[in-house]
Amino acid sequence: MKKLGVRHSFQNRLFIVLVATTFLSLILCAGLLILLFQADVENNTRRKANSILTEASGVFDGLYAELNNVADAIAADTTIRSVLSEDPESARSGYVSLYSATEGYRGSAQFHLYDASGSERFSTASIHTGTLPLTWGVLYAAANADGTVWRSNADTYGCSAAKALRTEAGDIYGYVLIEITRDAFDALYAGLTDVQNALLLTDGHWRTVYCSSSAQERSLAPALRTQLLNGTGINDGTYSYTLLRSEPTGFIFMVQQPEAYAARSLRALITVAALMVFLCTVGCVLVALRLSRQLNEPVLKLQSAMQRVEGGDLDTRVSSTRSDEFGSLSNSFDRMVQRLQDNTEQMVQGQRELDEARIRLMQSQLNPHFLCNTLDTMKWMGKIHDIPEIAEISTDLADILRTCISIEEFIPLSEELELLQRYIEIQRIRFPGRFEYVIDVPPHLLDCIIPKFMLQPLVENAILHGLNNRDSGTIRIAAESLGSEKMRLRITDDGCGISDDVLEALNAGETLQRSGHLGLYNVNTILVTHYGAESGLRFNNEPDGGATVSAVLPVSRKDSIC
Repeated sequence: MKKLGVRHSFQNRLFIVLVATTFLSLILCAGLLILLFQADVENNTRRKANSILTEASGVFDGLYAELNNVADAIAADTTIRSVLSEDPESARSGYVSLYSATEGYRGSAQFHLYDASGSERFSTASIHTGTLPLTWGVLYAAANADGTVWRSNADTYGCSAAKALRTEAGDIYGYVLIEITRDAFDALYAGLTDVQNALLLTDGHWRTVYCSSSAQERSLAPALRTQLLNGTGINDGTYSYTLLRSEPTGFIFMVQQPEAYAARSLRALITVAALMVFLCTVGCVLVALRLSRQLNEPVLKLQSAMQRVEGGDLDTRVSSTRSDEFGSLSNSFDRMVQRLQDNTEQMVQGQRELDEARIRLMQSQLNPHFLCNTLDTMKWMGKIHDIPEIAEISTDLADILRTCISIEEFIPLSEELELLQRYIEIQRIRFPGRFEYVIDVPPHLLDCIIPKFMLQPLVENAILHGLNNRDSGTIRIAAESLGSEKMRLRITDDGCGISDDVLEALNAGETLQRSGHLGLYNVNTILVTHYGAESGLRFNNEPDGGATVSAVLPVSRKDSIC
């Protein structure tokens, strides 16, 4: 190959073009310094606003999560349930339970307990609210929700959270109401803003929850909502607003800041920026046109050759006579295609040999139907010799094996439960009197499609680990609807439970395969692969002892695709 000359080097030509473009760009940068200065000021303002919003939302989200936990703890308190539903005269025990559950949070919120009729029974506040309606308002919303409902307070500002207290059957026996007042918000956000900045917190409908500027408390949110409805935006040239929506609560955090520049100065800066952008665009277009003329011919030639190679023509060659980098690139392309052609021929030969090896392997494999016939023979031998356990185990194992060799990946839940029954019968023979087996599945979920052999590894884990070192126990398989599109399957035992460190690791998926839980690992992998990470296995301990393994699956029938 001829030695590349300086005049013919594409690298040198590109270097000269880039130097010239950079030189022109430096000249234009002098006129853009003012815009950079403005951008720096705006960035500082935005960073300050984001810092305030991040801290404000983080504090509130933390309090939100903690108060939700308090509401859940109150809902689980059996003493409060007894006082609200069965023993209305035991006021002292009700107050003791309420104050115990709210310890450490009464400085941030006020807590009220209502019975099923909406009458206030207990409160940590000095002023009682009396009776609240059940046909509208926050108690009505709580009665129609599964968890805790958060609302803004219409006149007094602040916000409220309510949760319906339900029995195991789903009947409401009372309500817990949590109120965060404006004074509590003042203490929560003390020192977060200064006189130039105002923090505004609204609900999802732009109703004021809290405003750090008492002078704007009644007017700011309605004015911004009106501007949005009129399509004018919320920035009016005098103030700028930065928003952050809290995902857990749906509340909107907003920081009001004075504009860094007057509108006239901003228009002048925009005019300068537009002129500079236009000049840079013209310069870049001219440079791009010149450069494209130099690159067009060899690039098109390489593109055409690549398209022919993509179409399967491995005899394509560029054979360029250029002496610059494009010539070297073309020669490299020819060598690459030649190696690709050689590798393709080797792959075809290797695939042919692999297919022959697979055929030989399949020919040497044991026919699964032979195993089924053998188990059937064992069953009849057990019956003939009056050994019913052998006959029962053989029958159950044969049914399981026939399902194993079937081609279906997914089967109805009813068939999965039948197969599980076969496995349970085998385990009962192995561990007589060791455990009880309960199925709690609604009839309308029996025809839902689930992965084949999903439940057996979970039940096996409950028998071997959950009921380990126990003389007796109960294993419950339950299913429940989560709306119209999802359902939850749960396998619960009343055994020794799971230690906290192992429980945390299992939920993180760290020890499923490494610690030998291969069955759990396989089930989790199948669920995540087909339905997504939210359908993976979840582990938790029961309050009364034992552990639960659960999974959330989409509701699918035979005529749908899982």
